[in-house]
Amino acid sequence: MMKLIISFLALIGGSAVAIQSQINALFSKKVGVLESATVSFMIGALALFFLAFFFGKGNFFNLFTVPKWQLIGGLLGAFFIVINIFSVNLIGVAATFIYGGGIE
Repeated sequence: MMKLIISFLALIGGSAVAIQSQINALFSKKVGVLESATVSFMIGALALFFLAFFFGKGNFFNLFTVPKWQLIGGLLGAFFIVINIFSVNLIGVAATFIYGGGIE
C-alpha cells in the first residue's frame, strides 16, 4: 500500500513540475526570466521554511557541520529553474522535458 501512495505522490510531483514550468514561463513574460525565477524561489523557500519550522524533525544548526560543497544543491536548483523558464518560453513544456530529461 505504501508503494502505491508513494507512486501516486511521485505522479503528482511530476505533474506539479510541468505545471510550475508553464506558470513560471507565463509569469516571466510579464516580469522577466530572472525576476520570475527569483519570485518562484522566494515563495517556495518561504513555504518550505514554515513547513520545516512547524513539521520538520531535523536541526537547522547542523547546517554548519556539513561539508560546504553540499550546499551547492540550492545553486543547481536555481540554475534549473532559470533554464527551465527560458526553455519553456522558447520551445514549450513538452520539448523542454524531453530534451532536458524532466528532472529537478
